[in-house]
Amino acid sequence: MPGNSRNQGRAEEQGGVEPLLTARELAAILRVDIDWVYDHSAALGAFRLGAGPRARLRFDLAVTRAALTSLATPSPAHALKSRTTRARAKPSTAGTILRVRPR
Repeated sequence: MPGNSRNQGRAEEQGGVEPLLTARELAAILRVDIDWVYDHSAALGAFRLGAGPRARLRFDLAVTRAALTSLATPSPAHALKSRTTRARAKPSTAGTILRVRPR
């Protein structure tokens, strides 16, 4: 049938346009649990189909790969901040007596 959406989807695949993936399909490709995909859907560039809390999610694999790459490589400012935070040792409070004021 010419108007069938499945046929249109196949035609787009043949034309070089990648189809949108479901959360289950993306989880299988990334080899992660489907709950992880839902928990990180915003960071993965999910598209919401419809409105409401139970709207279906779809993912463009190219967008998701770009998002994962940017998440995996921290920005220089973030790396510097993390390094300086770890370099400082907090003073130990072991053996210190704290004074208590009477009320």
